[in-house]
Amino acid sequence: MVVLATSFSCCLPLATFAQTIGHYNKLDISLVDSKSIECEFSLNLLPLLQSYLAPKSDYGDFLQSFSKLSDSSMQKELDKLTKELAVKSFFNLPSGAKLSVTHWQLPSKQLIREAIKVNLMMLQMPPNAASHIDPMLIQAKASSKMPVTRVKLQLHPALFPIFVSYKEDKFWLTQEIPVAILDIY
Repeated sequence: MVVLATSFSCCLPLATFAQTIGHYNKLDISLVDSKSIECEFSLNLLPLLQSYLAPKSDYGDFLQSFSKLSDSSMQKELDKLTKELAVKSFFNLPSGAKLSVTHWQLPSKQLIREAIKVNLMMLQMPPNAASHIDPMLIQAKASSKMPVTRVKLQLHPALFPIFVSYKEDKFWLTQEIPVAILDIY
């Protein structure tokens, strides 16, 4: 059961937004055991990297420079992103305890480089080609010392809008609706 401070009509503009882009960011939540939550993100990773690492740069220029980084330099940049995501993505328990979403597992640098190459080629295509890059899978976890039954989910705003799914519960988190309460069972 999800408790949101909104009505269904507030979500209608998001449905239109989701239809105008190739893929929207998505999060599937699952309970591994009574104390562990697994998060599987499906993200438009390259725009996320650009918005966090070089928000004022041209997207194509960012992709060019990022693709030229050595593996170790790229890893440092990816680590900056995952640290920032971990700081601002968490579950709160009713007790007030904070469960940070940690252990972010990004795709391999090779896969990221291949996606950059494809994206750079697509930037050369006419705008009406309606091409897009598939989202990338990223996993993360949250663990508690006590059993988890109800949580308040809050994610880093750079992930918004994001469609969240836990069993039958499905909802959007956005700048306007940045948190949701989930009954975990």
